[in-house]
Amino acid sequence: MSISLVFLPSVTVAYARNVGPYAEAAPVAWDALCGWLRQNGLRERCKPVYGVLHDRPEDVPLSERRYDAAVPLTGVPLEKCTGSILTGRLA
Repeated sequence: MSISLVFLPSVTVAYARNVGPYAEAAPVAWDALCGWLRQNGLRERCKPVYGVLHDRPEDVPLSERRYDAAVPLTGVPLEKCTGSILTGRLA
């Protein structure tokens, strides 16, 4: 496996969070986010996509792990589902 370090600038995103084991939480979060994007006519405008795993598995119980599915929506006015994700140097 190859790991790269990249710098991500601050970006406004639409996101959906689900809590639980990552293998179960991720598909639920993406289904919710993609449904919201389709309802608002934004699905094709959102690239790249980000999956954010917030918690270290060795520190947080399975049932409490947070996963965010997120897409940048630069230039799109939003009334809900906005936040920010980690910025800076990430692996």
